[in-house]
Amino acid sequence: MTWVEAGVTVLAALAIYVVLILFSRLVGPRSFARLTAFDFAVTVALGAVVGASSQRHSPRAASA
Repeated sequence: MTWVEAGVTVLAALAIYVVLILFSRLVGPRSFARLTAFDFAVTVALGAVVGASSQRHSPRAASA
């Protein structure tokens, strides 16, 4: 990983953090308390999919 890639990664992480904080302020903390177990599982699964798709190289392509 180069310094430029590391910088981009840090900036992306900070941007995601700020967006999540703003979203939670707009929606309110009580909306998170109303999540069911299914809602939580779907949220985690979607986060995993988005995280995996945001990477440049997929694990399958790297092993091929």
